[in-house]
Amino acid sequence: MRLRLKSLRAKILTATAVSFTVIAGCAIVLYHNVDRMLELEHDVSHSTDVIEHIDELRLKLADMQTGVRGYIITGDEAFLAPYRQASPELAPLLQESKALLQGKPAFLAKVERIEALALDWDQHDLQPEIVHRQAVTAGTLSMEVLTEDLKKAQSKANLDEIRTLVDDLRHYENQHLANCTARFDTMAARSEVLATVGIGSAIVIGLAWLLWIIRQTSNTLAGLAETIDAGTLQINVATGQISSAVQTLADGATEQASSLEEASASLEEISSTTARNATSAGDAMPYARRTEDAAQEGSQTAGEMKAAMDSIREAAARVSQITKTVDEIAFQTNILALNASIEAARAGDAGSGFAVVAEEVRNLAQRSAKAARETAAQLEGSVEQADLGLQISLRLSDNFQSILDASSEVTSRIRDIATASSEQSQGVQQINQGVSQLDQVVQTNAAMAEETAAASEELNQQSESLKKLVQSLMVLSGRQQGTVVGPTRRISFVQAGAKPPQAPQRPPQPAKTKRKEELLLTA
Repeated sequence: MRLRLKSLRAKILTATAVSFTVIAGCAIVLYHNVDRMLELEHDVSHSTDVIEHIDELRLKLADMQTGVRGYIITGDEAFLAPYRQASPELAPLLQESKALLQGKPAFLAKVERIEALALDWDQHDLQPEIVHRQAVTAGTLSMEVLTEDLKKAQSKANLDEIRTLVDDLRHYENQHLANCTARFDTMAARSEVLATVGIGSAIVIGLAWLLWIIRQTSNTLAGLAETIDAGTLQINVATGQISSAVQTLADGATEQASSLEEASASLEEISSTTARNATSAGDAMPYARRTEDAAQEGSQTAGEMKAAMDSIREAAARVSQITKTVDEIAFQTNILALNASIEAARAGDAGSGFAVVAEEVRNLAQRSAKAARETAAQLEGSVEQADLGLQISLRLSDNFQSILDASSEVTSRIRDIATASSEQSQGVQQINQGVSQLDQVVQTNAAMAEETAAASEELNQQSESLKKLVQSLMVLSGRQQGTVVGPTRRISFVQAGAKPPQAPQRPPQPAKTKRKEELLLTA
């Protein structure tokens, strides 16, 4: 059928091409004729312009001759009005005539000859005659002398030659105009006949091709109707099978939607539990941070106490050094006091007062030495206590550092638990969202399956209507509806004799998980 349609298309294009070729040929010839007719029309217009200029030139010459003759006979200068009007217009008129005859050298020479004769006639004949007549009128010249001058003038010979040249030009232009007009009429008649014949031929060819195309189209429509009829039968069978399969698919989609709703409820519970865990971990974070901060502060306090004990130990060491210095000074003072007593005893009564003073200084030196020894003993005890306190502060600092490390580890673990719980909650939410989308897809598939079933039923009705239209088409093509001959095609499970597809079974859990991941990735 496709080959027949292609053949019919090619024949239609061929018929159209032939018709257009005939019309184009006629159009080309008509265009050539019209172009030639336009050239002839231009020649006619040119000849008409030349004739008009020749006639106007003849009139100007006649006006000049008539005006001068009337003036010579009557002496009335009113008769010179045509001469005075025509004389200035003669030269421009001759120039226009020469411009029209530029492409014709022979006729251009005649116009130039007319120009020379006319100017000579005006300057040597007419103007002197006017001057002589004015002298006659004034009484300075007699009429007999004027008459003799007129007899001797060459005006008649010049005018005769001018008239001959003008008549030759007009005669040629009239003949050329007549020839161009005749040729124009001939071309117009030929163009009319050619247009009539071309259009008539195109119409005849078009009608012949149209009748043949109608016949071929009728045969093609008949074959097309048979093919469509066969197709409608196949559509009826296929729509029934599609309707059954779609109904089964809709039932399976409903079961899948129910399973997805249960899975969605379970995921909601898991999501709620994970959210609670994340919340609890988040609530424990402030306590862990406070514990870590307290351990940090204790560690800093122990460090400060260690520094204070170090300062005390250093101060005690400095005080001990000072005490030793005081003891040494007291020992030296005691020796000096002893020496002073010895010297006072040697002095006798003169040194008795100095001996008393030396004794008092000695007593003060002994008391200072005793106080220095007691202070040194006390300082040694303080240094021992400071060393003990320093050791205790070191152990306390180590304990606080251990508490701080443990607290940091607990805080880090709680933070990891909170982060993992949050990520787990987000993952569960995404899975829940994917399951919801999958549920929507399944619900949409179920709705589409129902719509497809309705559409298949509508398609079945449309195929019945198409079958009726095919019957009308076959009647229109002039054929009776008969047995449909043509290949029939069935869908695959009908050819194999298989049963329509049953409701899909629920796939194993790994496959469902994989499908959910694919849907999530697609989303």
